[in-house]
Amino acid sequence: MSRMLRVLLCALLLVVAGGSVAAAAPGQSDHMVPVKGAGVGQDVSPVPGVFPGCTQGEGEADLLWRFTSEGAAQVSHLGRVTYQLTHCLHVDFTITQGVLTLQAANGDALVLDYTGGVTQYVPGDPDAFWEMSWAASSGTGRFAEASGTGDGFAVTHTETSPLEGTTELTFNGMLAYDASNRAAR
Repeated sequence: MSRMLRVLLCALLLVVAGGSVAAAAPGQSDHMVPVKGAGVGQDVSPVPGVFPGCTQGEGEADLLWRFTSEGAAQVSHLGRVTYQLTHCLHVDFTITQGVLTLQAANGDALVLDYTGGVTQYVPGDPDAFWEMSWAASSGTGRFAEASGTGDGFAVTHTETSPLEGTTELTFNGMLAYDASNRAAR
């Protein structure tokens, strides 16, 4: 009887262990979850007339400058992150070729591509308001094959000139990623 009990216990352990391995298998990134974030960054003063990484598409307004901001944020599914955002700003205040990179403390990164536009700016006013629409484009670790879309809002506060200041950023949307993937760092 004790031998039969041991065989049954071993079989039960194999079933339980096999189920936990299957639950942690990579590739289960088709479940969309809400994502939201908020942060503040220091703007890097652009050089007027210099547009590293910007290309002007056919029918687009002339380029005004390349905007960059770096800071920290709190983002669901990533925790406290450092971020860098950069985009091309045109004279009609449209935003193209935007890239927002969110780097988690463990090294996982999520990259969002975005476009948008300045929605409110008055020359001489210290604040410019802008909006974005984003799509997950790449990443590392659990975000290596992330997908999803969303939108965001930012306020750029100029302190000493129209080119220097801070940016307060908020964004939200839906995201799918493989929470068990640690190999793609």
